[in-house]
Amino acid sequence: MNRAKFILPVSKDLEDAIKSYHIKNKFEVVPNVVNTEIFYPSSLQNRNRGKRMLLVALLSRQKGILYLLKALGQLKQKRQDFILDIIGDGPNR
Repeated sequence: MNRAKFILPVSKDLEDAIKSYHIKNKFEVVPNVVNTEIFYPSSLQNRNRGKRMLLVALLSRQKGILYLLKALGQLKQKRQDFILDIIGDGPNR
C-alpha cells in the first residue's frame, strides 16, 4: 500500500484504520455510491404503508446489527408502521 499512487478508503474511519498499520501515503475518501437508475424511491402508493428501511452489510458482529435490532424493538413499542429489510452475507447470516 505504501507504493500505491493513492489509497481510496470509503470513510475517514477506514482511512484511520489503514494508517494505524503505519501506511504512509496519499489518501482521499471516496464514499460508497448508489446507481440511481437502479435504486430509486418507490412510488407514492407504496409510501402510505409506512417507513421502509434497508440494511445492506456484511452480517458480522462488528457491524452492530444487534444494536439496530434492539433499537427497532424499542421503537416497535411506540409504532409499528415500518419494515426492515436486511441484505448481506457473512458469519451471522
